[in-house]
Amino acid sequence: MQFKTNLATRTYIDKKKLDGALAATLILLAFLLVVQIKICAFNADEISRLDSTLTSEETRKGKGAVSVFSERDYTALLAEIAFANSIIERKAFDWISLLNRLESVVPDGVTLSSVEPDNKERSLSLSGGSASFKKIQLFMENLEDSHYFHDIYLLKQDQSKEGDLQRSISFTITCKFAS
Repeated sequence: MQFKTNLATRTYIDKKKLDGALAATLILLAFLLVVQIKICAFNADEISRLDSTLTSEETRKGKGAVSVFSERDYTALLAEIAFANSIIERKAFDWISLLNRLESVVPDGVTLSSVEPDNKERSLSLSGGSASFKKIQLFMENLEDSHYFHDIYLLKQDQSKEGDLQRSISFTITCKFAS
């Protein structure tokens, strides 16, 4: 049996293991460098190919080639987009909240026949009828007292006779509403 005795006063590094680890690291880094160089070369070739394609397309269009859409088709497409957006805006309107707030301000004796919101202007057009002007006045006061409605204007009022004794007043009111 052979005894190994270490009489050194400090720790020594095993140079063979260290050199092997450094060599493996250098080989790995060299491999990754080669891969990155190939990727960069491929990307440079792709960029130059796309630039030449773009240049040829620009020169082809510049020589009077017909575009994909005519002006008439483009305006028709814009009209369809505007129509679809208007439908989306109308569908997104919160009717329940508006009707709940209207229910709280419409007094007895006033009937609403038309409620037309304009979401872009944040305004509302209300048409209806009442047996007396005092009820319409009360309705407008209730709208003004509400924090939800403002800028209330009576645009139209007409008195019509329905039968011998009964008279009714039709009206149109516009106002702005808060969110």
